[in-house]
This record gives sequence, structure tokens and C-alpha cells, in this order.
Amino acid sequence: MRYVRIVFYLLVVIVLTALAVANRDVVTVYTGPDMTDYGLPPVQAYDLPLFALPLGGLAVGFILGVIWEFLREGATRRKLRLAAKEAEARAQEAEKRAGPAPKTEADEDLKAIAPA
Repeated sequence: MRYVRIVFYLLVVIVLTALAVANRDVVTVYTGPDMTDYGLPPVQAYDLPLFALPLGGLAVGFILGVIWEFLREGATRRKLRLAAKEAEARAQEAEKRAGPAPKTEADEDLKAIAPA
């Protein structure tokens, strides 16, 4: 499975590199329509390589997806954290009730071979 993932990532890198090399031409990107005829200020214009537009869109989409999933899974993480605290409290309570574990021959054997 690990090799399949590596091959997949290599194919993605090759495709993205081919896209970037094939679309090196510079294009002008405007932040909005030209509304100077109606008395509005001119819009910003940026000169970018053509491949930067789809790659930038992918990057923004990835970041928004990570943020969305982090926020969506917050309730699950909270439940797991509370369950872990409760399990730890129950384990400590059970340990108090049971008292110390009785000594066995295995404990003595382990002490004999354990480094000091």
C-alpha cells in the first residue's frame, strides 16, 4: 500500500510539473469587472503565470477543506477526550479498590533479570 501511495504522489507531481511547464505564459488577472465608466475606482490587476491560477485554486481548496474538517470533527475529539478522562478515572478508582497487586514469582524473576 505504501508503494501505491508513493507512485500516486509521483504521478501527481509529474502531471503538475507538466501543467506548469506547458502554461508558463503570463496572463493578467483582474479582481473584478471594469466599472470606471460608472465612476468607480479601477480594480486591481495582477500579472501571473497561467499555471498559478489552477494550482492556487487547488491550494486554497485544500486549506479550506482542512479547516472545514478540523471544525467538523471538533465534537468527536471532545467526546474522545472526555471518554479518555473518564476511563482514566475509572481505572484509578478500580486500582484503589483492588489495592496493590499481589506479588508473584514472575515479579521476582523480572527483578532478577532487570538491569539496576
